[in-house]
Parts: sequence; structure tokens; C-alpha cells
Amino acid sequence: MVPHQREHWHGWAVGGQPLDLEAMFADYVACVDAPSCFLWRELMALYPDAKVVLTVRDPERWFSSFAALHRATRWARPLGLVSKRIQQFLEIGDAIIERELGAVEHDANIETFERHNRVVQASVPAENLLVFEVAQGWGPLCEFLELPIPDEPFPHLNEGVATIRRKFKEFARS
Repeated sequence: MVPHQREHWHGWAVGGQPLDLEAMFADYVACVDAPSCFLWRELMALYPDAKVVLTVRDPERWFSSFAALHRATRWARPLGLVSKRIQQFLEIGDAIIERELGAVEHDANIETFERHNRVVQASVPAENLLVFEVAQGWGPLCEFLELPIPDEPFPHLNEGVATIRRKFKEFARS
């Protein structure tokens, strides 16, 4: 989440306020992950020729990662008492989880995850959609985006709860 947009995301997720997506994304050529991924329909309506990369993975591994993230946010809640930024970040996450997934519950969450993937694949025009597994590396991604393959290994940035905790601490200090 871009720091200067936090107030807008908070107003949308927690306060039910509309977002001016055109203004929010005017200076960008791409967006990834939450919270923007929950507005994929609205973004596709605004940018009908946009390319969509749907990153897919094993549903059990996704749920394990999601549950670990949820546990890490519980660990960070005391930091929200001393940091408005962290408090807002947590409130945004809570509101999105409640709206999109309900409670953290294995079977229901996996069904929601799988349904999301099916709906995106059925809704986005095939020529604008790449269904991508990170194990595929740079090749299919760069070909789809019409970009050269970088001279570096494909990144692996999701290093689990330790990374999440480190990021919350950095966020609290800044």
C-alpha cells in the first residue's frame, strides 16, 4: 500500500467511502496484491485494455500463508496503540478480511480463494489474462508483458512471518 494513499484505503475499507481510482492510479502503470486486487472489476472497467496477471498457487499453501499473516497481525496489534499508521493498516486488513473472507476458516476461505480464481479467469478477456505460477519464473510473465527477461533470478520475497514482523517494526519506526 502506497503510504500517501493509506487514508483513502482506510476510508474505503473501514468507512465505506468511495475511491477515486482514476486519481489514485493516475501516476502508476501497475498495481499488485491487496487492497487493489479486491477491486479488479472496477479497475478492469476503468482500464479495459489492462493486462491482468492472476497468480495461482496450491489452495492449501495459500491458506497456510493467509493464516500465518492473520496470526502475525495479532502479534502486531499492540504496535497499533502507539502508531496511527499501523492501526489504520490493521483496520484496513480486518475490514477487507471480514468483507471478502469472513472469519479465518479453512474450508470457507479455500472455497472463496478458488471461486475468485474461477471468476477472474471467466471474466477477463483471454488476451488480457495471464494465469501465472511463480515457479514458471520470468519467461511467461515477461512474454505476456512484452518486456525483456531480467539478468537476475526471479525474486522470492514472501519469506513468512519473520518478514511480516520485521516490516511492522519498520513501519512503526518510520
